[in-house]
Amino acid sequence: MLLRPEDREAMYLRVTLHQSTGLPVLCVEGFDQDPAKDPNPLALLALSTRQATITAHLLRRLVQRARR
Repeated sequence: MLLRPEDREAMYLRVTLHQSTGLPVLCVEGFDQDPAKDPNPLALLALSTRQATITAHLLRRLVQRARR
């Protein structure tokens, strides 16, 4: 999945699911422009399913707080 920035200052994010040594890994890559133009990510984050679950929970709480 490719998440496009909503403003010019945000990054493009590509989120993928990989299988590594039998365990699923969620990978998040950050790009300063469309990866079709420059496929080299500025940042890469690999999360275990446990780490991804904790991160998702934290993001939900932060979004709820931001909407208040």
